[in-house]
Amino acid sequence: MVQPRRSYRSILFCLLPAIALGCRGGSSPATQSTTPAPAAKVENAKPEGDLATVTLSPEARKHLAIETMKVTLQTVRLTRTVGGELIVPPGRSVVLTAPIAGTLAAGRTAAVGPVARGDVLFDLIPLQQSDRDVRAEADRQLGEAEARLTQAAQRLHRFERLLKEGSASVRSVEDARADNAVAAAAAAAARKRVESVSRVSAGASGEVAIAAPFDGFVMALKASAGQVVAAGTPVAELQQTDRLWIRVPVFAGDLRSIDAAQPVLVAALGQEASGPWREGRRVAGPPAADPASATVDLFFELPATRSPAMRPGERLAVRLPLKTTDRALAVPQAAIVYDINGGTWVYEERSPNRFARRRVELAGPSGANVIVSRGLTEGLTLVIVGAAELYGTEFYVSK
Repeated sequence: MVQPRRSYRSILFCLLPAIALGCRGGSSPATQSTTPAPAAKVENAKPEGDLATVTLSPEARKHLAIETMKVTLQTVRLTRTVGGELIVPPGRSVVLTAPIAGTLAAGRTAAVGPVARGDVLFDLIPLQQSDRDVRAEADRQLGEAEARLTQAAQRLHRFERLLKEGSASVRSVEDARADNAVAAAAAAAARKRVESVSRVSAGASGEVAIAAPFDGFVMALKASAGQVVAAGTPVAELQQTDRLWIRVPVFAGDLRSIDAAQPVLVAALGQEASGPWREGRRVAGPPAADPASATVDLFFELPATRSPAMRPGERLAVRLPLKTTDRALAVPQAAIVYDINGGTWVYEERSPNRFARRRVELAGPSGANVIVSRGLTEGLTLVIVGAAELYGTEFYVSK
């Protein structure tokens, strides 16, 4: 009986430290709780418009010729942007052909690209020797006809004088007049023959130059150097690209809402917001429509230019003016500053001679102004002259 009592006491003695530790461990979460740290922390946060300000002295403002204006709501004409296609107007495309049979030789500009009037595309070497003598034969015929005309005119003048003196008959005068008329007709035909032959310019070796009749663009070469061609064979297609048309397919249900009397604005794809925009006027084109897409074609003409920036077949963005108007915030184009990434900014005058840059979003042009869709409120004072100088002062002079 003595041994069991000793075992119970030893077991209880061993459990007391564990019970004490368990009590202390259960109370620790309530007394030692901690708040988790944030994943990120931003200090000294500032809005984008407060990143930098430019303060000018009165002398510097006068030197930069800064001008400002209050932003107000203006009446603007609503527009609708659609796609258009550059085309060559009717009558401004020509296919050059070989005037005679021969072998083509490369000229000075035998390639697709812009050409000037008189540039030789091909030199045509005639196949027959007689073709080289066409000009000489035409000159000979003209000289012979003019000599006969001179002889007939002198004979008529002599018979008319003899008739007045009574030494010639009336019939002889009439025959002389008929001979003079025949000689005059022959001389006129010989001159036209020479003019026709002169249009084909032959070189020293008898080659015929096929040259561009006007300034334009070689769209395609239909023959190559060394090729033997017959008379009338097409060798090149030439188009006048200084004045192009825009074909704009418009949904038939929108025709009545478009103000056709106003010019349209045209820009390259991807430049709808920044521009540059070119103005096009309405022209009378062929009546064309597409029943599959329920569209009607409108035609507009771009101003004459020699710049190769726009080419026939290119797709463009076209702003069609509508007959309805609306109120919107519009500022002069000179007030907009573009950064290196294409972002648009304006400078606000927050206090006298203190300017801050503001980001804006453009909705498109409106006459000489540009419509601002986001970033401005009515009543702000903006810089309309000298914004580019302020931009240079902020990013270059101050550095």
